[in-house]
Amino acid sequence: MDKAPTPLRRSQRIIDRQETKDRQRALVAETEQPPTKQPKKCQRKRHAITAAHSPPHKKVRSVPMLSGYLEALPQELLDVVLEKCSARQLAVLETSCRYFRPLVENIAQFRIKAIPRAKGLTPNTKTHEKYTSLLHFILGQSAAAAQATAIAFGAHHTAALLIANEDKVTGHHSLYTFGKGFYGQLGLGDYDNRPSPKHLCIGYQPSMDLLDMEEEITPAVVACGSNYTASITRRGQLLTWGLGSRGELGHDLPNSGEVPIPMRAYLASRPTVRIVSVACGGNHTLAISEQGCVWSCGRNNDGQLGTSSFADSFSLQRVSGIRGQRVVSCAAGVSHSMALASDGSLYTWGRQVQLKHQICMLQCFAVCKHL
Repeated sequence: MDKAPTPLRRSQRIIDRQETKDRQRALVAETEQPPTKQPKKCQRKRHAITAAHSPPHKKVRSVPMLSGYLEALPQELLDVVLEKCSARQLAVLETSCRYFRPLVENIAQFRIKAIPRAKGLTPNTKTHEKYTSLLHFILGQSAAAAQATAIAFGAHHTAALLIANEDKVTGHHSLYTFGKGFYGQLGLGDYDNRPSPKHLCIGYQPSMDLLDMEEEITPAVVACGSNYTASITRRGQLLTWGLGSRGELGHDLPNSGEVPIPMRAYLASRPTVRIVSVACGGNHTLAISEQGCVWSCGRNNDGQLGTSSFADSFSLQRVSGIRGQRVVSCAAGVSHSMALASDGSLYTWGRQVQLKHQICMLQCFAVCKHL
């Protein structure tokens, strides 16, 4: 009679179970691994030949972006560096290195938004224009406008803001006049003619840096009428000189006649308000205050002063009809005037022949006409 098998101990049963699990795992791994395809003999020879004659493998290096050490700077410090660059320098960075393209575009866009008269301007995508080229165009316009106010021509005299040879390093400019001086329009204290530019000192004022010292008044804008001259200083003071028989100098002196030296012209009701722009016609003057209001004085036979009358004015009076608008530019002719508001509106007044208004009973306008 056969004996029953001796039961295994508990430890032996655990070992047998572990061995069974290991065999199952090995079997599963063999079934999941894809079979390796053995190459043929001809393929082995070809691989051996190409491996023997091929050059050693080289690592692929990324093309440098020509940014130099600027790429290693923190973003905040790099923005400060780019803010110091001019529009031309930003364009050079953009074209020479692709690393700076998004940074330069953002800075140019930010600068354009900070310019009031460039509000709403965007690059022309049809001509592949970018913000850098648009910024260069806007700044070029500003420079041209500044240069346009640096020289003016009267009937027989010229006034200009020029830089002397000894001031080329500092860039400090001064006022020079030349031409006919019969009415004192040169401002040199006499009535002599000057065939060449002569420096004109328009006065002195207390220095802002040294309170105990005085400095020469620096002109910023110059304009000429037929026989008189006007200039605006950097502090917004309006100075006029020359022939003022019709009140074009704005000195509030009916019998002023000729004034051969610069004298300050004040606004009639606001003597402390600064002037930012001036335009001289034949015998009348237009001035724009810092609030954007237009003031006028001088000859008014054709209503070119826009003061609701045809009487001459020897002091600067507020132009009626443009209230509620901020004027940015004005121009004066012989017998008519124009003003451009910040919203693009154009106001004209004076003789109808020059203004080309629609049919009206009056031949002259003493108030502003809105086009």
